[in-house]
Amino acid sequence: MKKLICILTFTLIATFTIPIESYSQDRTAYMGSSTLYDFNLGSTDTVSNYTTTYELMVYTDEHQKTTQDLYIVLDSVSGDPTATVHLEGIKFLSDSLDWVGIGDTITWSGIYSDTSIVISNATANRYRILKAVIDPTATAQKFLVYDAQFKVWRE
Repeated sequence: MKKLICILTFTLIATFTIPIESYSQDRTAYMGSSTLYDFNLGSTDTVSNYTTTYELMVYTDEHQKTTQDLYIVLDSVSGDPTATVHLEGIKFLSDSLDWVGIGDTITWSGIYSDTSIVISNATANRYRILKAVIDPTATAQKFLVYDAQFKVWRE
């Protein structure tokens, strides 16, 4: 009986304390001590509704200033898709209503397939939570978020 209670207790503790990536329409990742995160994207990462933004969020364990790079590949599936892509950051989860734009906003048109977009921020900041926002702007469209990578550079 004691073994069963120990096993159940350990299982409950592990369930609520080990960070797990969540996969849905939007993606969340935990970088830990790594400085590069490559999202494992697939056919479920298709954007077809112009009223819904697609977000890729990364939690970093950085305790010093960093600069950031975002590499993302978008691919047209149907229609004439268009979207804007930009990077945002916050220092704490309690700031989740006050995201700050980082770097440039890129406007993408899906006339060509497999378009690579790179957003590089060379100004060091202290954002520990980063978010790539893909905001579809055309009404009759469908496109695939084919690849995405976040890189943070310790300054």
